[in-house]
Amino acid sequence: RTVGLPSEPTGGESTSPLVTEVAARISRTWQAKAGLQWDPNDDGGQVTQGLAQVSYKDRNRRVFNAAYRMRDDTVEQTDLAGLWPVSADTSVIGRWNYSLRDDRTLEALAGVEHGRCCWRVRALVRRFANAEDSNNLAFLLQLELYGLGRLGSNIDDYLERGIYGYRVSDHD
Repeated sequence: RTVGLPSEPTGGESTSPLVTEVAARISRTWQAKAGLQWDPNDDGGQVTQGLAQVSYKDRNRRVFNAAYRMRDDTVEQTDLAGLWPVSADTSVIGRWNYSLRDDRTLEALAGVEHGRCCWRVRALVRRFANAEDSNNLAFLLQLELYGLGRLGSNIDDYLERGIYGYRVSDHD
C-alpha cells in the first residue's frame, strides 16, 4: 500500500480490513445472511461493521424480516419488518427500526392493505426520527386502480425500500 495521491501520505498499515459475507437459503421460504468487516489495524483487531439477517417469504404474500446492523461506534440497530395477510383481501404491514446505541426508535410504521381484482387501497401511519432528535408523524394513503394508475402517496416504492422481500409485482 504505497500508492497514493500526490502530496498525500500513504497509509502505514501493511494490510487492509477483511470483509466477508455468508448467505444461505435454509428452505424455500427462509433465508439467512451474515457479514462483517474486521480491521486488524484497529486496536489490535476490531469488527468495524456487521450484519445478521433472517428473512421469510412465501407464495401467500407473507414477508417477515429480522436484522441487526452495527458500524464502528456510530450505528447499532435492530430492524423488524413484515407484511402478513389476515384474509384473502387484507394484509397488515409493519416495520420497527430501533437504535440500540441511542436507545430510541428511528422509524415505526403500521398499516393495512385491502384490495380485490381491480383495485387496492393502502393506508400507513409512519413515525420517524429526524436529525434534530424529534419525531415526525406521517399518514400515507394510496388508491390503486389496476391498469389506470395510482392516486395519493407512493407507498409501493417506500415499502419496497423499507421491507426486504416486498415486491409490488408479487401483489398484482
